[in-house]
This record gives sequence, structure tokens and C-alpha cells, in this order.
Amino acid sequence: MIVNLKASVDGATPECLFLELVELESQRAKDIEEALLNCLDIDAGFTEEWLQKNWLSFVSDGASVMLGKNSGVATRLTARYPNLFTWHCMNHRLELAVSDAVDEVQAVNHFKVFLEKIHNLYSDQTRSSKERQTYRGLARRMQSKEFLCDLGLMFDALSELANLSQQLQAHSVTLLRADHLLKRTIRVLASFKDTQGEKLEEALTAQALGHLGSVPLESNAKLTPINEKQFLQSLIKNLEKRLSFDGEMLHDLSVLDTGNWPSTPDIRHCEAQVKRLCRRFNLGEEQAVNAKEVRHNMAEKPSLCHVSKEAMHTSDEYKHIWKAL
Repeated sequence: MIVNLKASVDGATPECLFLELVELESQRAKDIEEALLNCLDIDAGFTEEWLQKNWLSFVSDGASVMLGKNSGVATRLTARYPNLFTWHCMNHRLELAVSDAVDEVQAVNHFKVFLEKIHNLYSDQTRSSKERQTYRGLARRMQSKEFLCDLGLMFDALSELANLSQQLQAHSVTLLRADHLLKRTIRVLASFKDTQGEKLEEALTAQALGHLGSVPLESNAKLTPINEKQFLQSLIKNLEKRLSFDGEMLHDLSVLDTGNWPSTPDIRHCEAQVKRLCRRFNLGEEQAVNAKEVRHNMAEKPSLCHVSKEAMHTSDEYKHIWKAL
């Protein structure tokens, strides 16, 4: 089990740190929890009292032993640390969403199997040139108009998903930023239903011309092409199902994004949400809400999440909420 920490030292921007590679004696939730807590105590020197006060979140993959609602590691930890925020890794969710879409759209699964055959053929260096020439059926399929259009569609969609995956892996990404990136990707995929992506458009042009460069293209009646709109809608549906945020705390976090504020916010705008966040993370409510002297200098502005970025820099408690998340 790999244990990483994301922590803020002396109020600085949180950094991701590798802590330890823990050998597990078993894969039961009880034993994983014990191994993790021993690692935090013995290897890192975090006492139980310190963890109760400062441990904010626990993130893992979606395996049932980790996030199972009844007896998973996360459930066991929250029973011990009631304020601990548990989270299913966004990139693991993304992988599951794509896998769900592949299972739902049969033609996509056929496309995947075909690519695996090509990979297996050319990665096996023991095959002779004569044996490779027997795979003419694979070559004919690759020169079909149907395959080319499927390839263009998959390139456009997977490029967007790969971009999302890379951005979600950034050490500086926050939940609010992740939510923004997800919604942007969904909008782009939805736009492909009305206007083809760059590579699919190139494939359709080549299909109409009957060739791609010097390679002639022919129709293959045996192939079932991927239904473009069905595949894109399946991707969108599963992304929303697997990655969309919910819950009161995540709703409260949205007030930290100035883009969500009204143009003329009330003096007590988002006060209740910030108070809940302060209670959740053991921060001073009054100091965060008042934003110290900024409130007196900005009588016409909201009292906590001020439109002016000055408030974000003035309130120490407010900064701690932002950096913690």
C-alpha cells in the first residue's frame, strides 16, 4: 500500500509527499486501517491527538475494501475521526466511467478488441514475416471507411478524456477546479454530437474522397460502425454518474469560488456555508466571517467571501479553509 500525504507546512501551499510503501499482511479493511494508522504514528510521528485535530481527508481508489459503506477502510476511519472527509479518487472514477461506456456500446467494445489484436500481433516478435502476412483480414478492416470513422471519433473523445485525466492529476488541483474541468469536458463531448471533432471530420472527408492519402478506402458491410451520438451520450451519462459532486459540504465549498457569487451579494452572503466549513475543519467562525478589519473597510460588500480578493488574503481562517481543500 502506497501512502502519500498532502499537507500545508507553516501556512504554505499544500504539497504532495510520498510517505511510505507499506507491506500488508492481509487485504481486510481492519488490517489495512491498522497498517495505515501504524504508518502515520510510527513512521510519520503523528499522534492520535494530532490526527483528531488536523487530519482533514482520506482519498483512495474505489475498491469495496477501501470505500465500502458498511465496513470499508473509509467507514472505519470516519467512525474514529468523525470530521474526516473521505473521497474516491477522480481518475479512478474517470476510468470506471469510460469502462461503463465501453460496456454499454457494443461496437466500441468490438473496436477495442480489434486494436488489442493488432497490438498482440505486432508485439509478438517471435512471428515470422510470412505468418504476419496471413493477417490480411486485419489490414482490410483498417482500410475500411467504417474503421476510419470509428478511429476519428475515438481519437476526438479520448483526447478530451486524456486531457481531463492529466489535469486531475495536477498536485495543485482542488475539488472546485476538478468540478469545473469535469463540466467543461462534458460540454465539449456534448458539442461533438452536433459538430464533429477535428479527426472525425478528417475521416468523413477521406470517406467521401475514397482514400486517405495514398491508402484506398472501401466499405466493409460486415462491420458495425460505432453509433456516434449513442457513444457520446453514454460517455456523458457515465461521467455525470461517476464524477459529479453532491453532498452539503461540497455545496458549501462552492462559495469559495468567486465565479459563483452574484454581482451584488448581500452583506451576509454565504455566511452559513462558511460557518459550516469552519465547524467541520475546527476553524474560527467569527474571524472567517468577519474577515477581520476588511469588513469595516467594505461596508457595502459581503462580510466574508468578499468580491475583492483582499479579503481572501486578509482573513487567516479563510485562507486555511481554502488551502486545506
